[in-house]
Amino acid sequence: MLNKKYFSVTELLERWDTNLYDILYLAENKVLDLRIRAFGICGTFCQLQKNGELSYELPLKRCEMNGIFPISLKSARQIILNRAVELNTLLPTQKDCDYIKLGECLKIGLEDLVVLEKDKERIEKDFGFLDSICKVKNISPADNIDDFFIEELPNGHTRFSYHGKTYTYGRVQSSIIRQLYDAAKDGRVWVYGKTLLKNAGSSSFRLGDIFKPHREWMEIVKGNNQGLYRLYLE
Repeated sequence: MLNKKYFSVTELLERWDTNLYDILYLAENKVLDLRIRAFGICGTFCQLQKNGELSYELPLKRCEMNGIFPISLKSARQIILNRAVELNTLLPTQKDCDYIKLGECLKIGLEDLVVLEKDKERIEKDFGFLDSICKVKNISPADNIDDFFIEELPNGHTRFSYHGKTYTYGRVQSSIIRQLYDAAKDGRVWVYGKTLLKNAGSSSFRLGDIFKPHREWMEIVKGNNQGLYRLYLE
């Protein structure tokens, strides 16, 4: 079996059954490092400063590049949003230079955007992305999901019960809890806060604003401080 050292982003979109905006969200929140495949003639440079300001560029060596290189978040965003970007410089792979200057402008497309194997494994382990090709869940479904009960009330609210304690919410809050419940049932577990709010029809930007009148909401909703949420079923 071939042990791949990197995966293209387009390949991971299918594997994880996700979209480019979720990939960009992970990159913007420093959860996922995006890189590119590149080749050609280049030179490595150092930036020299005098009195705290850039003085001049010092060329180090001229070489041929062929491999995987890190890029800036700005470049990654342009590739995802515009499907292509033209680059004159790349971030270095070693600490002996500040940047790599290309011999000629390099046009990078979405197909050149990649993720290292170790980063893919970490994302699948930590955030529960589903391998939709192999039908393998990379983390276990939420424990005790069968002990979580949902009851519709006559006034339009919804009551959620877990281990003898009840929580009653209105339409928007209930929609968010139901989404997390469905995610836990099918093994996805973690869901983006932005996705939860959008599907609930809310114009808010933070889950905390939606649940502001209900201080106990964090007893059943758990965040990872990186924009993802799941039912707090422990």
